[in-house]
Amino acid sequence: MDVSVDVVGYFRAPSPWVPALNYWPVTPAVTAESASGTGVCDGSPCGTLPAGDTDVATAGHGGIPASGVNAVTVSIVAQDSTWRPRTGRPERDRISR
Repeated sequence: MDVSVDVVGYFRAPSPWVPALNYWPVTPAVTAESASGTGVCDGSPCGTLPAGDTDVATAGHGGIPASGVNAVTVSIVAQDSTWRPRTGRPERDRISR
C-alpha cells in the first residue's frame, strides 16, 4: 500500500489581536510519501510504513511554519501498490482530517 500525506492548511494559536484559533490554507504539498520515501515518518525518512500509527513531520514543510502551529489539515491518499494497468481499477481510499 502506497500512502501520500499532503498538507493543505494549519491552525495558529490565539493571539492578543486574534482571540480564537484561525485557519491558514496553504497550497497542497506532499509532506510524506511512502512510494518515493519523501518526508519524515516516525523520525526517519518515509518508506514502507509499518502497520499502526505513524507520526509524520509537518512543521516547517509544505508552507507550514516551524513553530506556533496548533494543528494541521491534511489529505491522505492510500493506493494499492500492486495495481497494474489492465487488471482493473486500483483500490483507493481518500481520508481528509
